This record gives sequence, structure tokens and C-alpha cells, in this order.
Amino acid sequence: MNVLRLSAWQLLVGSIPLGLIAAFHERVSDISWSPKLFLGLEVLSVPGTAIATLLWFQVLNVGKLHRMNAFTFLTPLFALVIGAAFLGEVLELNELIGTAVIIMGLIVLNCKGDKNEARNTPKSHS
Repeated sequence: MNVLRLSAWQLLVGSIPLGLIAAFHERVSDISWSPKLFLGLEVLSVPGTAIATLLWFQVLNVGKLHRMNAFTFLTPLFALVIGAAFLGEVLELNELIGTAVIIMGLIVLNCKGDKNEARNTPKSHS
């Protein structure tokens, strides 16, 4: 089965229980049906989900899963940068420390991974 089709089914099937929960716990009258809401849904669904999923599978074609998966830890960092750049949020000390921990973790993970790969690579005897 096509990986993108599988991802689409995962999102569709996952939306069913969320829709049912929302139907019983949320009031439709509380929703402000505005162009801003629909724009937000479009931004979240097309570039935020569909294009991001497509790009993720393209990246996985280039590198190994364990190496690429490490970069999913950058998601909170992107959220902080977007919040600061577009929403005027101010980064506090704990967020800056968390960002430093994420970056250091990725550096350590990639350096350790390079050493493990070099150790496990068969040497040719000439």
C-alpha cells in the first residue's frame, strides 16, 4: 500500500473518535465560524500535516530512520521559534535551557551514532 495513502487513512480513522468525543463534550454554538478559523484549519491541514508528512517520507528515502527520527526532537524548538517570530512570545530562561538541551542531545546522538556506524562498518582487506 502506498505510504501516503496509509498516512491519510491513519488521519481519517483517528479523526473519528476525536469527532465523537468533540460531539459529546463541545457545543457547536461556541465555535466562531469565521474566515480566520477556516484559514487556520487550512494552514494546519495542508502545510502542517499533508506537506509535512510528504516531506518526512522524502527525507526517509535519503537517510536511515534512526538518524532522521532524532530530528523530530526539534519540533518544540520550531514551535518556540514560530511563537516568538509570529506571535510575539517572549522566550523565558527555562525555554532557552530546554532549547540548549535539545540541541546538545542531537549533537551527542549524532556524534555517538557516527562512532557506532564506523565501528560496525566491515573493513575491507586488500
